[in-house]
Amino acid sequence: MRLHAAAVLFALLFLPTLAATQGIQETQLTLVCRLGNDQIGYRDRNLTIDLRSNTVNGVPATITQGQIGWADESDTQTLQDSVNRYTGAMAIVGTDKKTGFTVMVTGSCVRASERKF
Repeated sequence: MRLHAAAVLFALLFLPTLAATQGIQETQLTLVCRLGNDQIGYRDRNLTIDLRSNTVNGVPATITQGQIGWADESDTQTLQDSVNRYTGAMAIVGTDKKTGFTVMVTGSCVRASERKF
């Protein structure tokens, strides 16, 4: 019984440290991003980044050490999204396909550690 308890204690105390030092990385993270300005208002957007499949909310993405980028497209518009992995700055450049009108919305993202409810 003592041997089992000692093994459990070892696992709880040292395995997380060993995993971190051996370069084991998580494969998914969630960001909460606040976008907008005083004129159009602000909106929160949750992003699920899958580092293994290189997707953001299921959309194919380009993920580097410094940036995450992806495009959302509909029949009427194209959105180019990017997040700086060091500063948390986010930018969305939207272009209307019919008129060519382009607008940029910026904001910032933080890592979500857990759900509030």
